[in-house]
Amino acid sequence: DLARTIRDSSRRYHLAVWGFAKPMIAAVNGAAFGAEFDLCLLCDIRRATPEAVFAHPEIKFGAPPLFTPLQWIVGAGIARDLCLTGRRIDAAEAHRLALVNQIADADRLLDEAIATAQAVAEAPQAALEATKRYLITSAGVTFNEAFEVEHDRVFDEFLLGAFGPGPAT
Repeated sequence: DLARTIRDSSRRYHLAVWGFAKPMIAAVNGAAFGAEFDLCLLCDIRRATPEAVFAHPEIKFGAPPLFTPLQWIVGAGIARDLCLTGRRIDAAEAHRLALVNQIADADRLLDEAIATAQAVAEAPQAALEATKRYLITSAGVTFNEAFEVEHDRVFDEFLLGAFGPGPAT
């Protein structure tokens, strides 16, 4: 019963983070192992200190790690390596692999994350939420399917919605 409760709670947590309607920024100062690594991967933008370390050590304890978000960010080959070995990577390697977008000293990390959040918040909320929706739903679709959502639906929801359908042709 406890295992089911933990699984269900973990499922709700991961899906709530993944489906969160607004952009999320991770600021990692220290170890991001297992679930902390998952949280980082599920965020839209990642910042870290030089001391940050990332790993999926749960493989060594018999728990398969969350692979898919990692492969979307760093590619399947690197994700396979990290998931199968539990190997730790430091902030410099994480940055080189595009796992983190920026490295900042510990005394500047929170300020950098807040500055990023403020830059994101300059866009209208509706545009941010639509973009986040596209980011969440675009994985695994063809270009044509993504284009229909990211291009055609943008015109339908935002431009036509804001300016009306225009003159009939």
